[in-house]
Amino acid sequence: MTLLRVWNIFKQNRPALIGLGLFLFFILTTLLAQILSTDSSPYASVQIHDAVRVSPGTHAPFLKIRNRSESYGLWESLFSGKPAEFQLLRLSDSTQLTIAQDSLWVNTFQNETRYFLMPVILYHPDPEEPFNAACLKQNGKPYLLHANSCIWTEQGKYCSQSLHQMEMDLHQTSFTQITWWMGTDALGRDVWSRLLKGGRVSIGVGLAAVGISLLIGLPLGIIAGYFGGWVDKLIQGFISIIWSLPSMLLAMVLSFVFGKGFWQVFLAIGFTLWVDVARMVRGSVLSLRESLFIEAAQTLGYSIPRILFFHLLPNLAGPVILVSASCFATAVLIESGLSFLGIGIQPPMPSWGNMLQEGYLQIVLSGGQWLAIFPGLAIVVLVVSLNLIGYGLRDALDPREKA
Repeated sequence: MTLLRVWNIFKQNRPALIGLGLFLFFILTTLLAQILSTDSSPYASVQIHDAVRVSPGTHAPFLKIRNRSESYGLWESLFSGKPAEFQLLRLSDSTQLTIAQDSLWVNTFQNETRYFLMPVILYHPDPEEPFNAACLKQNGKPYLLHANSCIWTEQGKYCSQSLHQMEMDLHQTSFTQITWWMGTDALGRDVWSRLLKGGRVSIGVGLAAVGISLLIGLPLGIIAGYFGGWVDKLIQGFISIIWSLPSMLLAMVLSFVFGKGFWQVFLAIGFTLWVDVARMVRGSVLSLRESLFIEAAQTLGYSIPRILFFHLLPNLAGPVILVSASCFATAVLIESGLSFLGIGIQPPMPSWGNMLQEGYLQIVLSGGQWLAIFPGLAIVVLVVSLNLIGYGLRDALDPREKA
């Protein structure tokens, strides 16, 4: 069947189209997670201790206290993440702000804190430079206060700014409003940002599991189905042993063998799901090897590798796509289960599984149910969308279907 014919049949299946749209939505949000999230740190792990278990949709004013700035490349900015540019101090109705010369005094109910306008909030001169180091040693600040202005060095150059200008910049740039669309967790981390970056893990595990499964299961299934005899019996015996073990149990055992970590989870799940690919491919090859085009290729004296890779393999596209969609959904569920049990993705890296583990106790408590609802809903929607795609492809690749 041509791709155009498969698509014409597939697009008539409305549930399958909905599943494809949802899956593409997950892919897009995964690629743009760093842009869409409000927390730019690598694992969305910035903690705001004054905003613990804040309900979804809450917004509050904050004072931004600038960290020391560093340059980051495009990869870090879009994919890996970068350390937070600001520390965030939540302001309440009882917070009093007082500006006195070069200092901002923040008075709360608990204590009084002093922040230097220069350099902490507006700039951050390098304290390693000799002039700044001398200022630090002399007055505890990496600049010199002189005639109502600050003098410091930045990248070997002397810079200055008046206190009045710093006060104006403070009011214009250092206050912000933050909205937690999905609330915060028990450590004050933004659930929306962690959900987006946790989606990278789930989709990445699915893609890696499918790749490893095809890499192992596809050759074994083709060899067993084409050669038959003792080769088939040997491979089938090995497949039957692995297939008799529950997927989750086997993944847990491999996780203990490989250890806890990001790449270890990929390997553990990939080595678990290849059996389904091998069984599906073997059954398809058993029916295809008696076909006329295979007999014709053998009669013409084509080599076995040519027959396997140029004649059999292209005709396995349909079954392979179907089993790949199934493996993808299974991999997402297994990764979530491993992370929920604490033997998968480890904190602070977010994963829908460990987010669910952190929030499941809140289901029976008086508040914080969203900590379990959002990651659980994401897992359900992703798995259902993959199953809908699989059903649609099954019907579209059925040769009995009419375009």
